[in-house]
Amino acid sequence: MTNSRPHRAAALLLATLLTPTLGACTGETDRPDGVPAATLPEDLCAAVPADLRTAWQLTDSAHETSVDETVTTATCTLAGSYLGAPVTVDLSLTSLAGTSTRDARDAMATRLAAGCDDLADAASDAPPGVTFDRADSGCTLRRPGGDVVQVARSVPAHGVARVEVTHDGDNASGVAAEAERLVGVLTGDPDELTP
Repeated sequence: MTNSRPHRAAALLLATLLTPTLGACTGETDRPDGVPAATLPEDLCAAVPADLRTAWQLTDSAHETSVDETVTTATCTLAGSYLGAPVTVDLSLTSLAGTSTRDARDAMATRLAAGCDDLADAASDAPPGVTFDRADSGCTLRRPGGDVVQVARSVPAHGVARVEVTHDGDNASGVAAEAERLVGVLTGDPDELTP
């Protein structure tokens, strides 16, 4: 009968040495202090591109950033005029903390699903012409007059971005394209939101 203790000891040593490496490869390693919510700008309105501010004659109406142990939320409201019709832009970015990267991303997925469920409910009660599209990365509600609401995940922030543009005028496709651009800005690196 052979002694299997040296083989068990070697297997245990190998598993111990490989565990950090495997965790690093999956990107789901636990940090001793968990994953904090991202630091968001005090004024989210500053993230709005200058050319859009000019084209839509946007001025800040309000902005706020709130911080607690598990959630950081930045909001912004701007008002202006586009092609002779009033336009309002409401922005929101939420970053979620977690005990691990996986925990933070699970919280992000839950928050994204809830935001898209709310838009789906709004679309189901809406008049004809309203469209709702849903994908893994988020969802979009469009009204015929040009109003657009988009909810999207922000992986760098472990959170969710929301852009709502209210505009009852011409060039609904142009408004939708700018809403999409704003989503791209908000779902990027939070450290780059302030010029």
